[in-house]
Amino acid sequence: MDLFDFIRHDKFRACLKNDYQELGQLMEGGCWKAAHVVAGSIVEAVLIEYLVASDYKKRAGKDPLTMDLSAAIDACRDEGVLSEKSAGLGEHGGKRSGGQKPGDPGVYGTANSL
Repeated sequence: MDLFDFIRHDKFRACLKNDYQELGQLMEGGCWKAAHVVAGSIVEAVLIEYLVASDYKKRAGKDPLTMDLSAAIDACRDEGVLSEKSAGLGEHGGKRSGGQKPGDPGVYGTANSL
């Protein structure tokens, strides 16, 4: 089983693999803040890619490509992809910190935008 083999688009999978490798290097070097940023970016990319690939926009009328991380987590929780416990891991003081949207610098597009 290959890393990120569930991602069908070769370029997108390669980007995720590179970021995962970089994440490991950051962790080995004790660069914890940078590691959290890269890990969050990987999680956001995978969640949004799931929503795009599963035609979430047609079902819910909401475009995943306009979602920030918090909205993607909520949508995946509502779709049954994430448990309540998993969805709550990013909460701090009752709110998740998001802010970046797909397409912002440092944030992945999806397979369709590569």
